[in-house]
Amino acid sequence: MKKFNIFIILFLILNISVYSQGGGDTNVSLFGSISPNSMVDEDHFSLSSHVRVDSGKNDVFSISPFICLDTNINENLNFQLWLSSKYASGDLTNGFSVGDVSFIGSYLFGDNNRSEIQQFLDFGLIISLKNGRGLKEDVDESYVTYPMEYQSSLGTLDTYLAYTLKYNAFNLSIGYQQPLISKNQNNFFPGYENFDLGSINPNYPPSNEMKRSGDAFSRVGYTFKLDNDDLSLNFGSTLFYRLKNDEYFVLYPNTSYPNKGYNEVEGTNGLAINGVFQLNYKIYEEVVISLYAGVPLIEREEYIDGLMRSYFITPGFKWSF
Repeated sequence: MKKFNIFIILFLILNISVYSQGGGDTNVSLFGSISPNSMVDEDHFSLSSHVRVDSGKNDVFSISPFICLDTNINENLNFQLWLSSKYASGDLTNGFSVGDVSFIGSYLFGDNNRSEIQQFLDFGLIISLKNGRGLKEDVDESYVTYPMEYQSSLGTLDTYLAYTLKYNAFNLSIGYQQPLISKNQNNFFPGYENFDLGSINPNYPPSNEMKRSGDAFSRVGYTFKLDNDDLSLNFGSTLFYRLKNDEYFVLYPNTSYPNKGYNEVEGTNGLAINGVFQLNYKIYEEVVISLYAGVPLIEREEYIDGLMRSYFITPGFKWSF
């Protein structure tokens, strides 16, 4: 038991102190058992809503509503259906678009959901509804889409797999998210007169038909319970490591983009770490309110996927039937 506690402490220190180039949460840290206060209760059905408020790259402000339907098959197997959307506002435009639909499963090993040690296997599919170009506009008879920080989806079909260990107050999740199909149809290039950016503005890197690699991720934390366990506070961190640089596609080479085909964007791979906090408060037996918030501790050198965050705050409401 002492060795386990030492391992958790070392992992926390590693998450905070590793040097690399941070914020890219793709929302998986809310899914299934990865959320530290989730439990697999037999014979339940719940509806929850979450609204993430954040500020991203180039000070693009966004409000992203999520809806989650949650139910179980038995005392070990649980399923969630998530629907997402996003309103984005920045110096280029503002608007609303739908995002992803996510099918999430969570399997609890063993038969005691309240035991000292709990182990879960999470799995799922994340399907883009707008292919990374939900926010678009017809400007001067020219059809354009906006950079990825304005979009509500990464424009891919993803699968993910995660293992979660909960030991008393500690929670540790490790997993991997892999795009199966890169169907991103965002066609943004900087420098278009429609955006009034001038010639080439590096603050808005190209994301035309963006292609990204898989992400290894983890979430680790410690939970404090108060008020007869009705109030829980979890402090921890999330880690995302992108294995390869993101790429964009050039069909017609020019002086600014001379290489036809897919081009790598240096600095988009590597590590991103966030410090996170989650509060859950049970108002009634069937009603729980929550707050999930975070700030980047380590940032990647560059982002073209729209996942850079200077902060995020996500209040939530859950009603169990």
